[in-house]
Amino acid sequence: MPGFQSVKKFTADDGETVSIYRFESEQALEAWRTQPDHIEAMKRGHAEFYASGHLQICKVIREVGFKKP
Repeated sequence: MPGFQSVKKFTADDGETVSIYRFESEQALEAWRTQPDHIEAMKRGHAEFYASGHLQICKVIREVGFKKP
């Protein structure tokens, strides 16, 4: 998907999962959200795989990192 950068998924000991999707822009995120195959996949996930869910759309305010040589 154009503008998609990465996805990381984490699972807690109790089975709760968190997925972090990164896009290069809000426009790329909107294109993914409204893509017909993605809409169908979400509907199937809600109907067949997940008992509940929660979605947050967030902006990075600050990102700091370092790498030792």
